[in-house]
Amino acid sequence: TYWRLEPSINYFIYPKKSMINKMGPRWYMDYYANDKYITTDMMHQLGWDFNLTNTSGLSLDYRNFYTRLVYPTDVTFSGNPYLDIGDYYYQDYGLKIKTDQRKILNASAGVTYGTYFTGNKLSYNADIVFRKQPYAIITASYTHDEIVLPHLSKKVYLDLIGPKIELSFTKSVFFTTFIQYNSQIKNVNINARFQWRFKPMSDLFIVYSDNYYSDNFGEKNRGVVLKFVYWLNL
Repeated sequence: TYWRLEPSINYFIYPKKSMINKMGPRWYMDYYANDKYITTDMMHQLGWDFNLTNTSGLSLDYRNFYTRLVYPTDVTFSGNPYLDIGDYYYQDYGLKIKTDQRKILNASAGVTYGTYFTGNKLSYNADIVFRKQPYAIITASYTHDEIVLPHLSKKVYLDLIGPKIELSFTKSVFFTTFIQYNSQIKNVNINARFQWRFKPMSDLFIVYSDNYYSDNFGEKNRGVVLKFVYWLNL
């Protein structure tokens, strides 16, 4: 049981006769408290966005974190020694850019660096999107984290790779498949979804999911899910 507060504020400036369409500051907070109203997690984010007239853009961010560990925790979530119970404060800075989103081929990339619990963390990510309207969207994503903590004997490297394919055969039949490699949990996931919109707001979904160990491709689990949604207007 917990309480959550998630406010945000944006202010936009529209320069005249400029290649900048709009720009301005923003503030966002993500706050959690337990059932006794004691803060357990809090994040403040300050940023400034530049959005150009050609839909490309740049964002600058500063984030400040507070985390209360109520039990010893592996904060790398990858099988390393635990960090002690306690209150932790840390912060980071980020930069993100994106190219013209109207192009058939567009991309975005970002980098973040700062403190992380008792150590430091460097993260960067990139996405490349091929968009052929209205038939297909193909995305290749990559995220990399490097974590250094004093109580660990070596640096922790985490990678997440995930190509995604979205196909539209007709205005009512769609297919999406997603493949993801996660070095953190040594997992390869395959997820495929077929969707038939047989009438407005009414869909039939067939979803197939498969998980493997990344080192030997031994099977973890697999499943097929059927979901039927029908819009009834009374």
